[in-house]
Amino acid sequence: MKRKILTPVLITVGVLACLYLLIMFFRFLENPALASLPRYKSEKGYISDGFQDYTIYREYHYSNSKKMNKGLEKSLFFQKVEEDDVDVINGYLENFKDWLKHTNFENECKFDSECIDTSDYWYLINKWENDGDDHRYYDYDLYYYDAETMTMYMIHNNI
Repeated sequence: MKRKILTPVLITVGVLACLYLLIMFFRFLENPALASLPRYKSEKGYISDGFQDYTIYREYHYSNSKKMNKGLEKSLFFQKVEEDDVDVINGYLENFKDWLKHTNFENECKFDSECIDTSDYWYLINKWENDGDDHRYYDYDLYYYDAETMTMYMIHNNI
């Protein structure tokens, strides 16, 4: 009698464990940089129309600064902003703002140079940076965590 009850329970527990692992796996595939951090409280985002050339702007809002700072410190992706990084980040931000003028969500972008300081974290993915020419602004993702507002900004441009 115990075996008849125990078997369905074990199967249920096994299925739930597999579902949890699948969810975590797909979350990591969706965005490994964000998956390496604590879960965000809310998000909003915008994407421009375009098949090949497009622009994306996303905001991820967090509610626990201590937990987030711990996650950022342990992350293999994010690094603390240093003085030398500020000009690099501003270069990508200026390029992004130029492209935003061609979208219907230009006024939604809250990320600006006023946010950037050395108490924050950032991560850059650039597919063209090391090709020998100055194509750094052709295809990139920039993640920027503003510690003051507990907001992660993600900007993407692909021209």
